Amino acid sequence: MELLRIVFPQHVNPASRLYGGRLMYWICEAGVLTASKHHKGPVVLGAMEDIDILAGVALGDRVAFRSRVQATFGSSMEVRVEVIKTDRAGQSPTTTCRAHLTFIALGDDGKPTPVESIEPEVEEEHESFRAALTRREKRLNRLSKFDKKDQADTAGFSSPSIAQAMRMVTPDMLLTNKVFAGEVMLGVDEIAAIACHRYCKKPAVTASMDAVDFHSPIFVHEHMRYRAAINYVHESSMEIGIRVTAFDPYESKMKRVCTAYATFVAIGANGKPEKVEPFNPITDDEKRRFNAGKQRREKRMERLGR
Repeated sequence: MELLRIVFPQHVNPASRLYGGRLMYWICEAGVLTASKHHKGPVVLGAMEDIDILAGVALGDRVAFRSRVQATFGSSMEVRVEVIKTDRAGQSPTTTCRAHLTFIALGDDGKPTPVESIEPEVEEEHESFRAALTRREKRLNRLSKFDKKDQADTAGFSSPSIAQAMRMVTPDMLLTNKVFAGEVMLGVDEIAAIACHRYCKKPAVTASMDAVDFHSPIFVHEHMRYRAAINYVHESSMEIGIRVTAFDPYESKMKRVCTAYATFVAIGANGKPEKVEPFNPITDDEKRRFNAGKQRREKRMERLGR
């Protein structure tokens, strides 16, 4: 399946590049279209693996999202989305990023239900299936070791590095009776950008988003809360930790939705990366997050072959 979009002025940041959150919204849109077509029913996003933005997308660019189901596992399926941009004339195709999303098939009762299996046939399909299986094993391992303390919590941080916001869930955010995951990712990128801009005081663009696991759905009567804080800084790049929770005012209960780690790069007047002030952690919590952020950066560099 292929989804096509044009980048309009409302889609770009102060650096005249496509907002990372809007890119992820469109990725989620392409993914849910492909997954729901395969399932022939409703689906919800369970996880989004690491996304590295390899090339920026500018105002007026055309963006194609090519998606397909790569593997199925019981009630879940992995969808691969390749993002390719072209210029205003439809020339110079460039791969912007590749994403792997795990969707859960839902039955009429709103609960997980088995999905039609896909059996690989040619070698390329077998290779894709093996890669999907490896990602699934890593994801299950990641979830089994999740720290309930939640390292994206912003307790113990100095105010200059924190940003937070509340959003009322409205019907236009919904897919069936739950908030569309693309809406969540829009908010994640926006609050991360606010924390980033408050720290570096200059334009910055989204460079990557580490794997995101969705733990709870959000319903129309609930309130979404975003909290973000600087974790780690290296030259021109900044890692921001984001925690998303939902509050049910009817039951007076708070639940965790997801935890995310986004990397932004500061951009100078010449449109190129520009160094920012080093981040010096003060509290024990800041030091813990700083060290964890440094380790995640090393993994990102290894992932990118740098």
